[in-house]
Amino acid sequence: MTVTKNDAVKIGAVRFELQSHIEDLCGEPGNTGFGSLVFDSDGRLLTHGGTRTWLYTVGHDADGRWMSVVRELDLRTLECSPPVPVLHPDAKNRWAVIHHVMHVGGGPYLALLSDDTGIRGAVASRPDGPFVYDPDFAVRPEIGWETGGGPLDGWTLEVNAAYEKIHEDSTHLEFWEGYDSYHRGETRGDLGWVRLSFDKRRGRFQELGRHESNPLPFRPAGHICARCGGNLASDVRISGQRAYFYYARPDRSRLSAFVALSDDPLFSEASLIQEFDLPRGDEEVIEKFQAYMFDGLLHLLYESRLKNGLWRTSLRRYREMD
Repeated sequence: MTVTKNDAVKIGAVRFELQSHIEDLCGEPGNTGFGSLVFDSDGRLLTHGGTRTWLYTVGHDADGRWMSVVRELDLRTLECSPPVPVLHPDAKNRWAVIHHVMHVGGGPYLALLSDDTGIRGAVASRPDGPFVYDPDFAVRPEIGWETGGGPLDGWTLEVNAAYEKIHEDSTHLEFWEGYDSYHRGETRGDLGWVRLSFDKRRGRFQELGRHESNPLPFRPAGHICARCGGNLASDVRISGQRAYFYYARPDRSRLSAFVALSDDPLFSEASLIQEFDLPRGDEEVIEKFQAYMFDGLLHLLYESRLKNGLWRTSLRRYREMD
């Protein structure tokens, strides 16, 4: 990693100067971990009223389970409205952690989420919900690379902010969705793609299969995991290439932010895989990255766990330097 005295980072041949770092964007008590912004089916960040969008975060419900809420976020002032609950865990699960929200043009809002075992889907008619689960859809771990070659015990799948559209017409949307495997006790895991279809008429998801080249080649040699990232914003380019931000761990006590660059939207081959930044301030964990461009700056939203044990929504803004 290259970090200079003026707080610049270098990604390949491009230097970025860190303009600001906000550890706690929401500024509220309790957990306000980052979940997602809202994008369209072409990977474009959706806004309304000129500069406002929707920010999904996670926190605990009355039973101590992880639920998802939404706020309006002003992209220029970074002011947030009060949270509105949009999805609670169902009776079988402890999590309802939304990490990809997508608006199907002229139709519903889709949420891909983690339920502490695998990936679920939910649908709403409005961005502020409420979202309703697809009761028949779930992507669960399979023995193989998703379980480190061992049994299923302890492994889960978590959805990431990674997406690539395959085909869309008046009745269906077919796409690749990014996810990772994770063993909480061992902090191991890798990134991959699963092919999904959404039936616009029935409001239902279907799994069509994992990508044959899984897992993504993002875990550096000697590291135990590469997880929690994405490439959602289709307009983010570095050296003319798509960028996929994630984190990797050399061991259980350390992690850092990585980026992969590729001309391939599925990143089966990457021209660059590089560590580019570290936890800052009171941050101990940084994960679940979503990048977008606004006012000429590269914005990187992510979930952080601070030294006080609380999960927050954090933001870093970088300016590309000449």
